[in-house]
Amino acid sequence: MPPVPGRIAHARAALDHRQLRGALRLQPARARRVHLAAGLQAGLGALLALGLTHLSPWPTLAGFAALGAMTTLYGRFDPLRARLRVLGVVGLLMVGAIAVTSVAVLCSSGLAVPLVVPLVVVGIVAGASTAVMVYLGIGAPGATIVVFGAGASLGPVGSLADVGQRTLAGISGALLAVVLVVVTDRLRPRVLVPPAPPGAPLPDVPDGRAIVATGVRVLVGATAAGLVAFAAGAQHAAWAAIGAAAVLQGTHLQLHVDRALQRALGTAGGALVAAGLLSLGLDFWPTVVVVAVLQVVTEVTIGRSYALGQLTVTPMALLVSELAAPSGGAGLPLERVADTLLGVVLGILATVILSTRAQRAQHHP
Repeated sequence: MPPVPGRIAHARAALDHRQLRGALRLQPARARRVHLAAGLQAGLGALLALGLTHLSPWPTLAGFAALGAMTTLYGRFDPLRARLRVLGVVGLLMVGAIAVTSVAVLCSSGLAVPLVVPLVVVGIVAGASTAVMVYLGIGAPGATIVVFGAGASLGPVGSLADVGQRTLAGISGALLAVVLVVVTDRLRPRVLVPPAPPGAPLPDVPDGRAIVATGVRVLVGATAAGLVAFAAGAQHAAWAAIGAAAVLQGTHLQLHVDRALQRALGTAGGALVAAGLLSLGLDFWPTVVVVAVLQVVTEVTIGRSYALGQLTVTPMALLVSELAAPSGGAGLPLERVADTLLGVVLGILATVILSTRAQRAQHHP
C-alpha cells in the first residue's frame, strides 16, 4: 500500500495548475429547464417577499423576509412532496438561525466586545446546519444560505420584540416559498434527474462519525474565520465566516479548493458589479427588480460554473443587505468582498489542517 501523503503534499497536489484550470472550466449545460424553473421561483420569491414586506407596516424587515423566501433554492430535483419536506427543514434552519443569532446580539450588547459571542453563534449555526443537511441528504446550495441568514442578523437588536419581528419575517418568507413552489411546480419537467458533472467524485455514504466530523470542521473553520476577521478590524466579519463555511462544505479536498477559487473570482467580480449598481442610487423598487433578475440569472448559470453563479449571487446578496441596512456608500461591497476572501483563504487552511488520514488516502490511492 503506497504511503498516505501529508497535509502539505495533499494541498500542493490539489493546487496543481492543471487542477486550477479545470476548476474554471465551464460544464456542459444540463437540466436547463429545472435550473430555469428554480431561477424563476427564486426570482419571484425575492420580488414578492421584498415587495410585500416593504408595503407592510414593517418595511425594515424586508431583508429577513427575503432570506426566508430563499428556501426556494433547495430541492429543485426532488418530487414535489419530497421538496416540500426539504423546504420545511431548511425553513426551520433559516428561521432558527435568524432567531438564535438575534438573541445572541441582544444578550451580548452590554459586553466589552459585543460581537464575539454572536460570531461564535454564527459558527455554531454553520456547523449544525451543515451536519443536518448532510444527514438528510439535502444538496445545493447547502448551508451557505442559512449562514448568510445568521450573518445578516448581526445588526443591532434593541429588544426581544425586535427578535420576534425578525423571526416572524423569516417565517413569512419561508411560508411564501412553500406556497410559491406548490403553485409553480408545473414549470418543472416531470422527469427530474440531477446532473452529474464530468469527473465529479462519487458521493460519500455518510455515517454518524463522518457527519459529526463534517459539522465540527465547518464549526471550527467558520468560527475561526469570523473571529480572525474581527480581530483584524474587518467591518463585516460575518462574511468571512460565510466564505469559510462555503469552502468547507463537502468531503473532497479538491472540491473544496475548486469551490474556493471559483468563489473568490466570482465574489470579487460580483462585488464590483454591486459597487456599480449601488453608485446608481436606485430607489427601492428598481433595486427589487434587479435582485429578482439576479436570482434568475444565478440559477441559470451556476450549473455551468460556480464562479458565474457567484458573479450574480454576490451583488444580489449585497443589494438585499443594503435594503435591510443602508450604508450610504459604495465602499460596502469592496469591504465585504475583502472579508469574504479572507474567509475563503482561512477555509482552505482549515480544510488542509482538519483533513483526516482517511480523506487523504481516499484521494491518493
